[in-house]
Amino acid sequence: MKKLIINANVFDGVRRELKEGVNILIENNLIKKISKDNYADDFEGTIINAKGKTIIPGLIDCHYHIMLSDTFKTMDEMEIDEVAVKSTIIAKELLDRGFTTIRDVGGYVWGLKKSIDEGWVSGPRIYPSGATISQTSGHSDYRQNRAQRNPKDYQDSPFLRQGHMVVADGVPECLQAARDQFFKGATQIKVMGGGGASSLWDPLDTIQYTKNELEAIVEEGSYADLLVVEGNPVEDLDILGSKDNILLVMKDGEIFKDIR
Repeated sequence: MKKLIINANVFDGVRRELKEGVNILIENNLIKKISKDNYADDFEGTIINAKGKTIIPGLIDCHYHIMLSDTFKTMDEMEIDEVAVKSTIIAKELLDRGFTTIRDVGGYVWGLKKSIDEGWVSGPRIYPSGATISQTSGHSDYRQNRAQRNPKDYQDSPFLRQGHMVVADGVPECLQAARDQFFKGATQIKVMGGGGASSLWDPLDTIQYTKNELEAIVEEGSYADLLVVEGNPVEDLDILGSKDNILLVMKDGEIFKDIR
């Protein structure tokens, strides 16, 4: 399948200057050539006249939650199929706004990603984290009131039960939580190392997880050749005590809080 976009200006994301008055040849959804060559006369395929408008590369959103379509109180009242249907609308809207890739940093996104990859749903390429990981009363503990039971059984919270977030305490549970996201297909792990504005029971400035718990999650990431993304990056290099762990996290440009 061939397409030809004519009379376009192109910003390539590398140079400041536009390529003006060019034609873009597309074959099987891949750009084959950008030039001022005239293909239109004998071109067999779809021709789109850009009429001097500017075309840019697909945008990338590095921090997105595509499954989280409403407030957490409202999300805690949704069935999983309602969450899924709304996520397909968000996916299409993202694509329409020019975002062709997102790094999803928290949410049960596996079915949506597969549906997009297989062509059932229109949406961006997704790099999934799966469930965010935090301690009890941490930034992933989204119980909406103190009458709800401990989130480990998840019975009181549909939002937690659906797998958007997971609570893990102690090294064994942290290892299991990280490994479970690897199994499901995570391309990076999202760990909540500090408090958040949207969770009710942890002040924003709190430092969460012990050194041993964080080291366990980061080490699991290194075994699987994945990056670990922290929820609240700060400028502090004195981190997990291990130079290898520091470098692993710095590869992603985000740094854990000092938890000594």
